This record gives sequence, C-alpha cells and structure tokens, in this order.
Amino acid sequence: MARESLVIYLKRNLMIRIGLGLFFLVFGVLKFTSADWFLNNAYKMFYGTVFPVALLYLVGIVQLAVAVSFFWNKHTKYAAYAACVMLAATVIVTFPKILTTFTLPPPEAPPGFLFFAAVPLFFMALSQALKG
Repeated sequence: MARESLVIYLKRNLMIRIGLGLFFLVFGVLKFTSADWFLNNAYKMFYGTVFPVALLYLVGIVQLAVAVSFFWNKHTKYAAYAACVMLAATVIVTFPKILTTFTLPPPEAPPGFLFFAAVPLFFMALSQALKG
C-alpha cells in the first residue's frame, strides 16, 4: 500500500512538473518570437508602462530556465519560487480581469476566464515550492 502511494505521488509530481514546464516553455519562447506583441499590447495594457526589450528577453530567459528545471527535475524548488513570483505578478495585474470570469466582455477584449488560468498555475507552482 505504501509503495502504491509513493508511485501515485511521483506520477502526480511528474504531471505537475510537465504542465508547469510546458507553460513556461511556451511563454518563454513567445518572449523571443512575439516580443513586439508583448511590449505593445499585453505588458502595456496590464502594467500600464512600456517595458524595455532587454527586460522582456530577461523574463523570457528566466521562463525558459524554469521550464528546463521542471523538465529535468533539477533545482525545482528555486524554479517553483520563481514561477510563483511571476504567476503572482500576473494574478495581481490581471485581477480586475479575473473578476470578470463569468461576464462576457466587449468583443475587442479577451474574456476573463483566460486570465483565471494563472490562479491554478500559481497553486501548482506553490505546491512544488513547498514540497519537502
């Protein structure tokens, strides 16, 4: 029974790491392939300021490092803390949008449920950061 519980724990842990790794891999790559869109749309809209390209690339590098860490299962605690910081920042700046999860927005605005995805991701990352 204890062995089965350990196997289940390890499989769950692996699935969480793969999910987080894929998320940060995609957004890390997007920082390099769609930098203009992030700078002129997403970051400007949510943070209310213009970010330098170098900062965007730095965030992309950190996101790629977090993804690699989750995939290789090396330094995952540090990667998880970095993920928590990035996801918490996302939740904070998109909180007004998150509150509209069940309200249909105007056609030009993205629906609130797209921003809600950061909330469970934050808790997934936190579970990795706090594990023993």
